[in-house]
Amino acid sequence: RDVEVMQELIRLRKQYNTNVKLGYGGFAKTENKLSYIKKLVTLDLDNQLSNKAEIKISLQSLDQQILDNIDRKNISLDQQLEVFRPLSKKNQLPLYIEIIMGLPGMTLDKFYHELDVLGKNNLSVMWFEWLLLPETPAYNPEYIRQFGIKTTNKNQGWAWQEDGADRNIVIQTNSYS
Repeated sequence: RDVEVMQELIRLRKQYNTNVKLGYGGFAKTENKLSYIKKLVTLDLDNQLSNKAEIKISLQSLDQQILDNIDRKNISLDQQLEVFRPLSKKNQLPLYIEIIMGLPGMTLDKFYHELDVLGKNNLSVMWFEWLLLPETPAYNPEYIRQFGIKTTNKNQGWAWQEDGADRNIVIQTNSYS
């Protein structure tokens, strides 16, 4: 239904001559729906729905063990590049990868390998800290013990005072310090 929602927003923008913008997250969890994702991104780009014109690929990791540890499946990087590179080129927009830092099973060698793969594909990387959120499976005490998760409390913004910034950020697991 997301496509229909976007189409309705486009219709309303034209009808009322407004410049309403929208924001949406990455599509890392949208398994086997790459043609659907392409439609959403194309609607966005063709109608300038987002505040910032860009194309991002969300990946948790390229490593299968890490993906198993977090119970995720990625759409392969090659498949995503096949879809998003032409859109990036056609619209003259940057294409970059979003990755969560420090997932369980990450090692320095795996980190370097991922950087090598992304670099060979001429991709920029935007790293995000791993927030240990209460509604996630990783917040379970058994999961925390299994992977040796250690956190620190972040109670300020990275560069400015940020209200509501009180978060637990993962800083260590069994596989890295």
